[in-house]
Amino acid sequence: MLSKTITIQGLSVQEFKQEMREMLRIELQIFAKTFLKNSDCEFLNRKQTAQMLQIEVSTLSRWTESGKLNPKKVGRKLYYEKAEIEKLLKLN
Repeated sequence: MLSKTITIQGLSVQEFKQEMREMLRIELQIFAKTFLKNSDCEFLNRKQTAQMLQIEVSTLSRWTESGKLNPKKVGRKLYYEKAEIEKLLKLN
């Protein structure tokens, strides 16, 4: 097993936390782009989904909270399957 040692000098605990958050944010963005690009499904962000449904983003949030829609969460962002949105439009 390969062991790695990291030595941190000159950083406060708060600065270290901030650096870690930034690195994780960047990695999650890369993952999200890769996930969405390599998926067989097409995904929409919140704004695109609201536009497609012709509703406000606040209404989309309520529908999500009530379980009417089931987004995929990547980091802090929500993405909706376009096929699910199209199915919802056909039902209404």
